[in-house]
Amino acid sequence: MAVPGSGEAYSDWLAWVLQELNKVGADLLKLLGISTGPVVDAREVSIAREYFIPQGRLDLLIRFGKQALLIIEVKVTSADTADIAKQKGYCEWFDEQVRLHHLCRLPPVLLAIDASEADYEGFVPLLWEDFCVGVRRLLPRIQDQVGIVNAAMIVAFVGAVEQNLLHLVPPGSKGIGQSLFYARTADHIKRYLKPRATPHRPTLYSLKAEDHIRKPSLLSASFGGWSKPAAEVSCRATLRNWPMLCRWSLPGYIS
Repeated sequence: MAVPGSGEAYSDWLAWVLQELNKVGADLLKLLGISTGPVVDAREVSIAREYFIPQGRLDLLIRFGKQALLIIEVKVTSADTADIAKQKGYCEWFDEQVRLHHLCRLPPVLLAIDASEADYEGFVPLLWEDFCVGVRRLLPRIQDQVGIVNAAMIVAFVGAVEQNLLHLVPPGSKGIGQSLFYARTADHIKRYLKPRATPHRPTLYSLKAEDHIRKPSLLSASFGGWSKPAAEVSCRATLRNWPMLCRWSLPGYIS
């Protein structure tokens, strides 16, 4: 079982989030920072956790039908300080699979908090911040497709990453250096507010970043139009505040 707060815990939840997004046809390659790749039916995409190969154990291995493979290594530290000794061997295995099965070669991804290099033993860095922004931009479009409960859990995962790994803080936080982190939070909010939604439905994108910072209650308009079964009340309450940092982590799993 994964230890709460460990890279394995984040990897487990990342695999689940990607599976949920794939079910509704989200562009996983774009979300993972890959600009080119095969067009694959979502039904042909499979995601494996802790995939064992002779060189070690891959955090995530994604198969895009018979067309492509993608390796994702998950780190909860900077790419510059992470243990990447095994990644050279992973790339050797990966290149062999691409050659033997005539697959499209997608660049292996190293998901980390930050990175100063463009290549880490053959892996291309993807920042957690960029991944979180990408997921948040998807939520208004896919919320009805994944269901309110699963959408709430996706939001909780993103919030846990933002709070625990990126150390973003909500308004009102006290302590030395909190004003600096709060400035980063404001920049983060502005990033995922940048796209504009279609005008027929009010969403969080129609509000200014300052409104999210000063008046979190305005976010209740973001998910208007849902039914209100009693069993979903707590999930709805979470979703109303999803652009702000979730103050609760995934229960018993990520801390």
